[in-house]
Amino acid sequence: MKIWIRSLITAALGLWAALALAGNAPYGVFGGASTFANLPGNISLTFASAPSGSSTAIATAWTGSTGSYLVVFSDWESRTVTLTNAATTATWTGALVGTPTVAATIDGYTATPPAPTFGFTSDLGYVYSTGTGWFGTTEYVGAPVYISSGCATVSATKGTATNGQFSTTATTCTPVIQLPPAPNGWACLALDVTHPVVFTETAQNTYSCTVTGTTTSGDVIQFSATPY
Repeated sequence: MKIWIRSLITAALGLWAALALAGNAPYGVFGGASTFANLPGNISLTFASAPSGSSTAIATAWTGSTGSYLVVFSDWESRTVTLTNAATTATWTGALVGTPTVAATIDGYTATPPAPTFGFTSDLGYVYSTGTGWFGTTEYVGAPVYISSGCATVSATKGTATNGQFSTTATTCTPVIQLPPAPNGWACLALDVTHPVVFTETAQNTYSCTVTGTTTSGDVIQFSATPY
């Protein structure tokens, strides 16, 4: 009986291992700090000083090919950054709104696993590969609520980058919700739960969305963002 049970367990583990290598099963579980940089195809990028605006020098001259790369900054803002071989220049469109550190990640610098391939990181949660880069799903565990502007004073934030809430002192609230990278863009919903008001999405791109609604100072806003 013990031998039979051991054989059954061994067979089950073998089946699980086989499924884990399949395209629609998790590519891997990555733990520890900054594991997004450790996903297959990703490499680290270090700036000479904390990046801001739409250009910042990198710490050492770029040794790769001149081109545009999807860079995810330490605060999970993302931009398409132009790097030039043998130069330290780094430029992008759309000024940064947060205060990231010098550490960043180039997403999909080398070939990433083909789609559909999934992984899990301790800092970004569940991610999936499109074959050209890694993108977030709706299950973030490490990226916090990040409202960069549009609602006067924001406080009492709870939840994650894609599903959370905050309080505002604004009477017309137009929060710009900063988000991890998405393949095409973000669909966002928001609701003033203190004085039920449904917000309207008025702008979005691959790394943020903007919603607009009428509020009263002290109201609590809840939001949800879905990548597409």
